[in-house]
Amino acid sequence: MSPEESRKLYFNMPEQKLCVDYINYPSYNYYQPYRAEAISNRKIDCNKYLGIASAKAQQDREFDAAVQDVIKGIEKIETGNSSTSSSTSSSASGSYLTYILDYHYLSGPNRICVYKSGPYKKTTTIPSTSRCLNKTK
Repeated sequence: MSPEESRKLYFNMPEQKLCVDYINYPSYNYYQPYRAEAISNRKIDCNKYLGIASAKAQQDREFDAAVQDVIKGIEKIETGNSSTSSSTSSSASGSYLTYILDYHYLSGPNRICVYKSGPYKKTTTIPSTSRCLNKTK
């Protein structure tokens, strides 16, 4: 984006978004000087958005942590045997994946619950009088 486009963008950007981005992005961000210029020219006091910026930064950290958990889960699966058998799938994925109930069936005195998470399957055996959980780790 050219400097002129940046100036136009930040001059027309809603005050709250402009301030929250200015507060949360690092000073070395390429667009920070353009944000600062727009804030100054528009005579905006960004202090009133500190709480919102803090909450957004916390949300961003939580999202980043969730993404890292998914990546760790995928890495564990990729480094383990990618077989879909119950024992391999369960040990390879650890508690990183959430499995959703796919189907269940009776086998003698037991109920076999089959869960699915993407291409991976996991089975659990419970008494036939019990109900399968809708999801499991």
